[in-house]
Amino acid sequence: MSLVGSNLPPNQPYNPTPTNGKTLVNINQDLYWSGGDPNVGDTVTYDIYFGTNPSPAKVKSGHTTTSYDPGTMSYSTKNYWKIVAFDNHGASTAGPIWEFTTGPPPNDPPNIPSNPNPADKSTGIDLNADLFWTGGDPDPGDLVTYDVYFGTTNPPTTKVSSNQAGATYDPGTMNYNTKYYWKIVAFDNHGASTAGPVWDFTTKANSPPNTPSNPNPIHQLTSVDINATLSWTGGDPDSEDTVTYDVYFGKISPPAKIITNQSARTYAPGAMNYSTKYYWRIVAWDNHGASTVGPIWEFTTGDEPNDPPNPPSKPNPADNSTGIDLNADLSWTCTDPDGDPLTYDVYFGTSSDPPLIEYSHGSTSYNLAVMISNTTYYWKIVAKDDRGRVTSGPIWDFTTVFENTKPNTPNTPNPANGATSVDINQNLYWVGGDPDGDTVTYDIYFGTSTPPPLVYSNHTSASYNPQELNYNTKYYWKIVARDSYGDESTGPIWSFTTKTQDGNGGNGGFGGGGGGPMLPPNMVPVANASASDTTGYVNTPVTFDASNSYDEDGEITNYTWNFGDGNTGYGVITTHIYDKIGVYTVKLTVTDDMDVSSSDSFKLVISVASNSPTAPQIDGPRAGRQNIEYSFTFLSTDPDDDTIKYVIDWGDGQTEETEFLASGTQYSQQHIWTSAGIFKIRVYAADSTNKSSPSAELNILIDVIYCGALGYLIDEDSDATYDLFFSNQTGLKTAVLRQDDGTYLLNTDTDSDWDYIYNVETGALAAYSKDEPVKSQDDLTYAMLVAIIIAILLILLIVALARKNKGKTKTKKEEKDKKKEK
Repeated sequence: MSLVGSNLPPNQPYNPTPTNGKTLVNINQDLYWSGGDPNVGDTVTYDIYFGTNPSPAKVKSGHTTTSYDPGTMSYSTKNYWKIVAFDNHGASTAGPIWEFTTGPPPNDPPNIPSNPNPADKSTGIDLNADLFWTGGDPDPGDLVTYDVYFGTTNPPTTKVSSNQAGATYDPGTMNYNTKYYWKIVAFDNHGASTAGPVWDFTTKANSPPNTPSNPNPIHQLTSVDINATLSWTGGDPDSEDTVTYDVYFGKISPPAKIITNQSARTYAPGAMNYSTKYYWRIVAWDNHGASTVGPIWEFTTGDEPNDPPNPPSKPNPADNSTGIDLNADLSWTCTDPDGDPLTYDVYFGTSSDPPLIEYSHGSTSYNLAVMISNTTYYWKIVAKDDRGRVTSGPIWDFTTVFENTKPNTPNTPNPANGATSVDINQNLYWVGGDPDGDTVTYDIYFGTSTPPPLVYSNHTSASYNPQELNYNTKYYWKIVARDSYGDESTGPIWSFTTKTQDGNGGNGGFGGGGGGPMLPPNMVPVANASASDTTGYVNTPVTFDASNSYDEDGEITNYTWNFGDGNTGYGVITTHIYDKIGVYTVKLTVTDDMDVSSSDSFKLVISVASNSPTAPQIDGPRAGRQNIEYSFTFLSTDPDDDTIKYVIDWGDGQTEETEFLASGTQYSQQHIWTSAGIFKIRVYAADSTNKSSPSAELNILIDVIYCGALGYLIDEDSDATYDLFFSNQTGLKTAVLRQDDGTYLLNTDTDSDWDYIYNVETGALAAYSKDEPVKSQDDLTYAMLVAIIIAILLILLIVALARKNKGKTKTKKEEKDKKKEK
């Protein structure tokens, strides 16, 4: 019995559940005890100590009930627990330490074997099929093994495998069209077992061999090698069957059987005849006697082989030779290993890639026109047999002899030879020059004796002032012309007689007798011949130009062209068409108003024109992503069958040029774009004669999508979200806003208003209404964040108010307690 006004500690906790020392306790058992307080009205709380340590740790304080859920405990584990009771005056009573042990984990038998494969009652099962099933155990960690029963009786009584770990069994090769029964018994490592049901399946019936197929040579192939080996695809749908083949082969259809029961799927008929059609067939047999007859195939052997001509050799003039005569002809040696007749394409010119000057020439020599002195010529021979085989020789070269032509013999003297009554102040004039265009100087011999003495050396013009002469005196003169190479031409000795002092006597006119005064001498016109190019093409006009010709003391009245092919033309500017390839000497003759003429000539090479390749075809993707490699193919052909190369501009500053390839070769190339945009791929083909095709173009969109004619969206960082919009109207790039429904708001200018809304999924483009709400993911995220912040603030406010009220309540209670004590 307690005293009034005194406080007794709580009752000592007692009556534990589980009872102290109990075993096989459930792992989900709650803890219970009895407690209470001897003081009526006192409230009691409990501190709970629990764990696997004999001195358990406190797991909860101030617990208000006499039960506690420790959660799921471990199997076969000893647990310790203790309760300490506290009353509301701070007095406490500790209970004893109790203990209990949980039970071992339960064991369930294995799962019933299920999901048989082959499925129960199935038919047409392969003879080599394996057995599969689903097993296992409901208790994690249990190991399961299986006994397999298999046979043709129901139920199967023969155990074919014991205590195996895997859920599969290989029964070996079974028989055709046979029903098999099987059963699985599962055991766990605790000795529990579960038997499955009896399942059955029926194996397939025997199938005949596959129809022989994929003939090689393929059906109706031509130009087959006479030593070809025949092959085919055979086999049997029943993988366990063996197959043999009968081979039928010959020149008649149907062909006769020549091989029986061979296992190989090839047959070598030996050397066959050229240009002959052969027929063949395969009959397949399996080891159960079933057969399948293949179709009759045919092929035709090729023509007797043709080797290409041997390479042209033994060039004459020899390769790299010098000092070659200007009238030399070309010759070479060439044979054909098959004895076929040959023709030759002749390439010749002054460039290192000489043009074609004659097609299908019939002999191993070629007659050239007169060549130019001291000039290097290049030539090549391409040999062709009458069956289309071609062999190109190397490019050879030679250099012509340095052959200088003497200067023109001085002529057309003024005063004329034998003239009389010549003025005593008369200058001497003559016509000189050089056929090679070399610089010419003159030695002048002049005096009253014959032969006249040398009075001037290396004179540079075709006139000479002898100063004032004597009256009525006969003078003799001679001109020796010398070119820059030292070759000379000596003119005849001319003479004239000066007039008498009274002006009478002798011949008075230009170049002859008469009593009139001497006329000024006539200057020889200068011819200058040129053409639009020094090379031309058959059946293509060549333009000739004489406009740089001139006459210092008169005018040119006639321009005559000799085109070197038997045709002539007239005029300052004229054109001519050559109908044959060759090297032609073109000569221009100009005549002045005094009927004095001069000429100029040059060599013109006429060859077969080269045609340009076709514009390439481009094949490849039209759209892609950054930093991913894409493949493109290009294809062009050349009408002349020249080799071609492709020049590719990828549109991003990168260009590529291929090697020369055979005409019609499809070329593949890969490329990577490292930035977003619309890139224009341009490519053209150029042949070996520098003829180029028109360019072909292909646009590729890299991380770009068109918004109709308005412009396009750009994904700058290749993250599948578009960042910018390019406007075709303004040429500006502006930011875009992606809404949560996947559409994009577009601004075509620099103001702050959206102008359009675009749906990338449907391609729909519409004007944007300002009344339409913008629902971007960023906006939604921002709204959610604001809502969360507001909610947190409200919770904090409520907690603060609750603490404040609790404090006030505690203060009032303390005041009441103090009053009671007083």
